Amino acid sequence: FFQPIAFNLYPNPSDGTVQLQLNQSYQNAEIVVSDLAGRMIFSKVYENLQKAQIELNEASGLYSVSVKVGDKVVSTTLFIAR
Repeated sequence: FFQPIAFNLYPNPSDGTVQLQLNQSYQNAEIVVSDLAGRMIFSKVYENLQKAQIELNEASGLYSVSVKVGDKVVSTTLFIAR
């Protein structure tokens, strides 16, 4: 049985440093951050992911943060305010 992926992203809005906390630990999970034009600005695969800190040196604006596990993807919006 596969539990739905759920995560919290904080702080949001952020100065570029964000914490991502998943509802459980996932194997081979990927975090992808893209701008609203679809340009990928961060991507990392984790062997075992439940919590991660992401450093983004991007301009103020809205970004999409996705967590991918297998064929499942969950996304949310991050606002960076500098």
